[in-house]
Amino acid sequence: MKLIALTGGLATGKSACAKILRRLGVPVIDTDELSHSVIKKGKSAYKKVLALFGSGILKRSGEIDRTLLADLVFRRPALLKKLEKIVHPEVWKEAKKRISCAKTGSFAVVEVPLLFEAGWEKKFNDVIVVYCSQKIQLKRCPKKFKLRLKTQMPLKLKVKKADYIIDNSHSLASTRRTVKAIFKRLVDKYGST
Repeated sequence: MKLIALTGGLATGKSACAKILRRLGVPVIDTDELSHSVIKKGKSAYKKVLALFGSGILKRSGEIDRTLLADLVFRRPALLKKLEKIVHPEVWKEAKKRISCAKTGSFAVVEVPLLFEAGWEKKFNDVIVVYCSQKIQLKRCPKKFKLRLKTQMPLKLKVKKADYIIDNSHSLASTRRTVKAIFKRLVDKYGST
């Protein structure tokens, strides 16, 4: 099975594009979802994250308070790097499991917001980058996440590294047409899903 990365910046519309691909029958794995699951109590990265940050990041339930953790790491890049070294390998292990469970098809899409930042681009056959204008991105981005934008590679650089580009600055109908056109090109290249 060929692997296609779907990436872009925060608030560019990656999830909307992933939803369109799912409706077209493409298996889509969401690494954001996986990053949340691998730090749950009893999961692979939980103890390592706890050892790094201490019990002060826990909720009463014993689960990691992701909001508190995000507040810590997005203000201190060195801590963010340490967290990523723990979480990213575990996320990739889980992604591979999900890929192997994909029933049929010639390709699957893995939604990876930090594809280039993590150095994962070589794991994929093709890369789709979703982008929009910076003005639109800032408008769409919740205030609490704006600090995260500074930790991501600039969209212009991501677009330069793309095999396929989705400009999500316009209507959903326009984005849908672009996604469907890319889907057709992938089917022509790799076979049906």
